[in-house]
Amino acid sequence: EYDESVPQDLKRICRRAMSKEPSARFSSVAELREALESYIEQRASAAILEAGDRLVEEVEELLERSVLTEADSARIHALAIECRFAYQQVLESTPDSRPAWEGLVRCIEAQFSHAVAEGNVQSARMLLDELREFSLGPQERVERFEEELEVAQRALASRQDELSTQIQYTLMERLQAAEQRVVALEKELGACRSGEES
Repeated sequence: EYDESVPQDLKRICRRAMSKEPSARFSSVAELREALESYIEQRASAAILEAGDRLVEEVEELLERSVLTEADSARIHALAIECRFAYQQVLESTPDSRPAWEGLVRCIEAQFSHAVAEGNVQSARMLLDELREFSLGPQERVERFEEELEVAQRALASRQDELSTQIQYTLMERLQAAEQRVVALEKELGACRSGEES
């Protein structure tokens, strides 16, 4: 019997390789090597998947904060890049890995939420396109994100209108002040000319 620390898949390979029944053993060294290589690849993928899960959890924890600092935003961007890379690495070796697809979608959803919170509508739109492409579940979540994006777009347009109005008001004030200054300077100039003529 094997120690509890030995993973089940490795135990199965060892039991098969050491079976008392020759017909139950691997038919060749090449078949044993293939089983071991597959086991090693699966272990590596599992470790990368776990790393991706930890990274996306950290992103989600940061997003739960009521106020994000610039450092928090920079950390979210860096973590999102790392977790996406981790999930994509797993999907390269195991394209049908549902946990990797789910993790990738979770990461994109977190990035989308962050982009919306920052008012970065263009990034949010690109991330939403990715969600449409990769979404595994019901489209209700994607539809909810589309609604969030529409709200963000309206808020951005409203803010742009507000800023435009503020800029126009400020420019009008400055223009009026400049016109008043010109009138005052013209009066001073006129007074100076009158004094020179006398």
